[in-house]
Amino acid sequence: DAVVREAHLSLVRAGANILITYFTPFILNRVASWWLAHEIEALVHQVDVKMHTARDKQRRATMKLSGLVRELWPHVAVEVYGSTHTQLCLPHSDVDCVLVSSETLTTSPVDMLEALMERLEACAWARNVELLRSARIPILKLHFVKCRHPVKMDVTCGHSPGHSGMEARGVVDQYRMAMPALRPLVIVLKSHLHAKGLNASYSGGLSSYALVLMVVRFLQEELEPHTDEGRQPCVIYTFFRTGTVGMLLLQFLDLHIHFDFHRYGMEYFEIDPAATAVSFPPVSPMVYIMDPLRYNHNIGNSFRIHEEINGVETTLIVSEFSDRIFVAVTQLGTFGTILEATSKENMNGNLHVDISVRLGKRDDPLLLVYARQFLEHFGIPRGKSIVAAVGLKDRSSATFEVVMASLKALLP
Repeated sequence: DAVVREAHLSLVRAGANILITYFTPFILNRVASWWLAHEIEALVHQVDVKMHTARDKQRRATMKLSGLVRELWPHVAVEVYGSTHTQLCLPHSDVDCVLVSSETLTTSPVDMLEALMERLEACAWARNVELLRSARIPILKLHFVKCRHPVKMDVTCGHSPGHSGMEARGVVDQYRMAMPALRPLVIVLKSHLHAKGLNASYSGGLSSYALVLMVVRFLQEELEPHTDEGRQPCVIYTFFRTGTVGMLLLQFLDLHIHFDFHRYGMEYFEIDPAATAVSFPPVSPMVYIMDPLRYNHNIGNSFRIHEEINGVETTLIVSEFSDRIFVAVTQLGTFGTILEATSKENMNGNLHVDISVRLGKRDDPLLLVYARQFLEHFGIPRGKSIVAAVGLKDRSSATFEVVMASLKALLP
């Protein structure tokens, strides 16, 4: 058993420690990374502005719920956990609430939530009340409607078997304070998952907690700059002092596009297999993300998350005329085909080609990196504009040359 545990741990560590070696020169361009960092900061600022107005509604909703819970069980309190508490939420995120008590609760979680649901259905401020009894942790969902835009709330019981929301809140808070890049990266990636409908684990997506841990594990691999003692890994060091959060985003996407989730898993601490009884599932297509609070718990075991990750492809839309690459991670098949190609003359008299591409119905926040050097490398003349859709799964220069040659043929 010890040999088996050590073998599994070796796979987990090997996958988590894979060096990021797939970068092409245009991704490593400092100007490009600084420009993308500016876009990320703008998105985070936009989220902060919206959250400033949303927090008051969330507080009112939580107070209403707390008052109702106190009427039912005077010794039970409502605590907020999850992304709302850790400030990693989006304006449309649910408010995660847990019922906790200083006394030992003998009523089952389902019975408590059913009693609470009966009271909520009689309240004018609660709508769309639904109890998910069959979930691993029973959850009561509702909308607080005493405001212009409803506040979505998820209520669980702290004594549900396997519930670790409060403990996870402390772990995420610790990482957020130690890693300045954690919040902007999570905000951008959560926005992308929401745009693709992959932000809920119970429907086969990736949970917020799992995403945060993936970003944390990625940031743990960043190294301190050179010192007299050499390069020393630092668990909480976030990024190179000469780097940007834009560079980190590209590195994160690049790493997980090539990460083999069928063979490797992710863990966050060094585990001694002789001292810790860690059991691993048999080889399966599931994504294995070890919960740092419970080593035997895989938080990536959503029933179709492996399909989503294996179906993710990074796509470039290249335009020399605007000197930008639009970077979007899309589910395989979501990125549409070229619809039309037309040549135009701009105000300076330069001809360029516009190629319309169907990207899907929802906006995606992963956007905009400079690409002048990329196109000049393949001989695209100044003043010409080429817009191309290029999948990064085949990164050979021959592939890029074929794509660029075919697009240059469209020029008048």
